[in-house]
Formats: sequence, structure tokens, C-alpha cells
Amino acid sequence: MTPLEGFSPGSGASLRGIAEKTGHGLRTVRTIVDKGAGTGRASKRTNLLRKRVFDKMRATQHRARMRARDQLPKRIAETEKLGAELIKAAKGL
Repeated sequence: MTPLEGFSPGSGASLRGIAEKTGHGLRTVRTIVDKGAGTGRASKRTNLLRKRVFDKMRATQHRARMRARDQLPKRIAETEKLGAELIKAAKGL
């Protein structure tokens, strides 16, 4: 059972009212409510770290796509050369 059982974030009760009814301090109530809503200090840090990891992953994926795109002309030339060799070999049969 949480310390603020019966109080939901959207219940419309003020933090001071909840603190008064539960006997907890205002900071304690704010911490508990923010933690539940994912807006507390710890949540903000976690979300920031998660965003940084996500941005790193996106950057890595972008670099991989760019490398693949930069290799396309070379691969096209190799494929055309192989095709020309195959046609030349087929004519000799």
C-alpha cells in the first residue's frame, strides 16, 4: 500500500490538502506524486539518460545508412562489370 493510497494524480486534491490529510510533509507528498507521474528529479534524470542512449542509437543507425548509401556507386559498378563479363562468357559458348 502506498503512503498516498486513495489519492490519484488527477483527483483534483491539492498537494497541501493531501499532506494535511495524510500527515506527511509537503516535500514527501510532492516526491511521491511526482514519482508516480514520472516527473520527479530521478525520473527526469532517467528520461534524459534514456534520451541520450536513444540519440546515440539513432546516430549510429544514421551513420550505417550513410555508409551503405556511399557504397552504392561502387556496388553498381561491380554489378555492371560482372554482368558484362557474364555476357562476354555467354557469347563464347
